[in-house]
Amino acid sequence: MQNEQSTTEFILEKTAPVFNRQGYIGSSLSDLTKATNLTKGAIYSNFENKEDLALQAFKWNIGKYINPLLRKIDGQENALDKIRVIVDYYRTYYQKVISIGGCPILNVGIDTKHVNTKLFNESKAISKRLINGLIRLIQDGIDRGQISALIQAEQYAKLIYTQIDGAVFLAFLHEDSRFLEISLNWIEFKVIPELTP
Repeated sequence: MQNEQSTTEFILEKTAPVFNRQGYIGSSLSDLTKATNLTKGAIYSNFENKEDLALQAFKWNIGKYINPLLRKIDGQENALDKIRVIVDYYRTYYQKVISIGGCPILNVGIDTKHVNTKLFNESKAISKRLINGLIRLIQDGIDRGQISALIQAEQYAKLIYTQIDGAVFLAFLHEDSRFLEISLNWIEFKVIPELTP
């Protein structure tokens, strides 16, 4: 940790899993100092307060666990291939996020709804961005003849997103990744064929 930026990154790397596992209210200052081996002063000299640290930690988790999916999607030309990339990414998602206590979007959205409006709104905005991106992806596929013109982009995008997010929630609630596997198989073998022109 030679400079302020690397200290900030170090703090985020160490505290992001704590906030994700224990929640905003459940993460005490002693939890954060223990995770970082830093003093309260050292932590808060890099952040305005606990709310700012929690918000930046959430963004750090999104950068680590959600943004790689977006980059993989951008690497594809065909809309159906992009949806297959989403399915493939979520096939290993449970294993990716189990060590940090689950999906950052779901955890923060549920944890902060009534206790931290700023953090809740950030989680909601990320979720909305993913849904809207999926709507655009499907509509673009329709416009380019890669997806059936009979498909309603918004309806299918919300169906796919709900199926994945619901399966992620249930997989962690029941500690059983088969919820995700079954849902992803349904998307791959039932929904994608329906989308195909």
